[in-house]
Amino acid sequence: MQFFHPIDKGLIYRIYANLLSTKMKGISMAYKQLTLKKRYHISALKKLGYKQNYIAKVIGVNPSTISRELKRNSDTNKIYNAELAQVKTFKRHKYKPKRKSITKKVEKYIRGKLKQDWSPEQIAGRMKIDIDKRVVHETIYKFIYTNKFNGGNLYKYLRHKNKRYHKRDKNIVVEVL
Repeated sequence: MQFFHPIDKGLIYRIYANLLSTKMKGISMAYKQLTLKKRYHISALKKLGYKQNYIAKVIGVNPSTISRELKRNSDTNKIYNAELAQVKTFKRHKYKPKRKSITKKVEKYIRGKLKQDWSPEQIAGRMKIDIDKRVVHETIYKFIYTNKFNGGNLYKYLRHKNKRYHKRDKNIVVEVL
């Protein structure tokens, strides 16, 4: 068996001695993204020459996850590197198209209702009925504050006028007669 990179086999054997000898019972196969730690495990076990099925069993994931990971994140020479895999994954997630919930139609609806002095909670609740779109009030607030950050004035239509909430003094005593 040939290795592409010079590596201290003894060190890797010592690091993974407990991991490899442990029986992994009750492994959950629910989808979870691979962590950097798991990517290091994959890298080391791959360099030691273990098959994908065995790596999957040791790591606790489905064999197709390992196959997909190696295919997506290996370099041009088909060598898997954990750090490179982490960077590639991060870039893929960062630049993938995001679902946009505030369309032009929804934006027009929100602007109109804010100008009628409606709260984001009221807008979100009524929007389901009026235009059959579902947007939660947190998204409406985010839209308003993004608008403010970009120089807009939608925040002025909020009832609290962008004032911060101040907690009441806990030391006030009310006398009961």
